[in-house]
Amino acid sequence: MIYSIFFPTLLRAQENSEDHGKSPNIISHYSQLEKLGIFLQAGYKGGFWANIRGGIKHGGTHLHEIDLSVTLDTGKANWWSNGKFHAQLLSHHGEALLSEELVGDSQTVSNIETPHSTRIYQLWYEHRLLDERLSLLFGIHDFNADFAVNEHGSLFLNSAFGISSDISLAARPGIFPLATPGIRARFKPHESWDFLLGIYNGDPGDPEVDRHFPGPDFNRRAGALFSVEASYHFSRNTLPGTYKFGFWKNTGFFEDVLEVGMAGDPVEHRGNAGWYLMADKKIIVENNGAQGLGIFVQLGWTPDEAINEFTSYIGAGLQYTGLLPRRDTDRFGIAVARAAANDTLRNTTIRDGAETVLEITYRAALHPGVFVQPDLQFVFDPGANRNLRHAVAAGVRLDMAF
Repeated sequence: MIYSIFFPTLLRAQENSEDHGKSPNIISHYSQLEKLGIFLQAGYKGGFWANIRGGIKHGGTHLHEIDLSVTLDTGKANWWSNGKFHAQLLSHHGEALLSEELVGDSQTVSNIETPHSTRIYQLWYEHRLLDERLSLLFGIHDFNADFAVNEHGSLFLNSAFGISSDISLAARPGIFPLATPGIRARFKPHESWDFLLGIYNGDPGDPEVDRHFPGPDFNRRAGALFSVEASYHFSRNTLPGTYKFGFWKNTGFFEDVLEVGMAGDPVEHRGNAGWYLMADKKIIVENNGAQGLGIFVQLGWTPDEAINEFTSYIGAGLQYTGLLPRRDTDRFGIAVARAAANDTLRNTTIRDGAETVLEITYRAALHPGVFVQPDLQFVFDPGANRNLRHAVAAGVRLDMAF
């Protein structure tokens, strides 16, 4: 939920420009600290939103995020080669929660929506081996910093395009706003292939309670989240693309969506699993690759209807960099996400067939490191709830990085 901003470390951001809202960052270099292997990053995101039609109720709200992070390169610090420490702090403020209190959607209109909090978000160490073909990471880590990353979906503000709702709603991953302790291994045997393996705590906790530090439960009920992903990178006629296939399994306990026991408590089931497919592709290239049109497709399945309110997901969209003359770095995008409710709920409750979101957005660069992004989202059947009218949410985000 995304979700999707300023996740990765400074060094990783230099490589792929991904973050939890999936928007590019500008990196500030402080030469004296760099000589010691210390890299600092700071960012601000502020969003003003209004639910102007349908949903739970009409109204406006504002959401704010401050992001501070530090990365230490152990090689540049003259400690040992191929190591990296990273710490990140996030602080959030705002009024009414846009999706929870106004729109009523499940996929989350704004990827920085979370209750008031100031917390340690990430705290990990990464080590590279085998001529950097293998990297191992240990610590409190955002699952979506590496798994299910959607490059051309990084523009959009709805959380589903950062990490698809089949994962965020069913797997209990440690993603924004709560990362979890885990171990992640990345192996790159060839420039065209990447393989990921992750083992994380299976319950990230409650953002209403864990406002200052991640509070996952290390017990049998929480279980563990296991995830694998294979990525194939290709380039045809200088048009790069990526295919991804992932599978996850959470060994914890999950409540039944309908059945209750003798005491009135929900029946519990052990384990949940799902898989996903993703594709990113550049289809038009201009200005030596800096501009052009890219598309993406997301597919996901969580088939267990006893514990998953939504059992399938499909998302797709496009983004064009430099669409307007003399606006070479601006990005325009349009995307759609559909989360389908399971058949059992549709037949026995007020659930509708699916929740569908259409997002139209434009990100304009005002100054190096300063962006403004107006955004319009049409939410059809919010929460797949027949009692809620189609909603229209309009907003604008200010994004600054230092």
